[in-house]
Amino acid sequence: MPAKSIVLSHRLAELIQRDAPGVVEVHVHVATRIGEPVDRPWVGVQVMLENGMALADAEPTIREKVEAELDHLPDFRARLGRGEFTVCFSWQCEKAAGFQQPA
Repeated sequence: MPAKSIVLSHRLAELIQRDAPGVVEVHVHVATRIGEPVDRPWVGVQVMLENGMALADAEPTIREKVEAELDHLPDFRARLGRGEFTVCFSWQCEKAAGFQQPA
């Protein structure tokens, strides 16, 4: 998966986690499809909700966040190019946060 898709996945997950009501955990998958424009990738979102919450409570915000980010992909690419997003492999991020890589 290209780095842009990974960073976009993380950004969408952060926005959804922050703004969608009742979302406890979120996983976002971004992929381009052969024959389709690269500026309109496929996006899959999986969420775990608080007890008692229905998907209908969070779905409008999830859709809004995904659509808004996709509508602004040129801006996202420019910001990514300027280094405004953290890009690292899992163990590098953990090391930067003070965790030790297993021996």
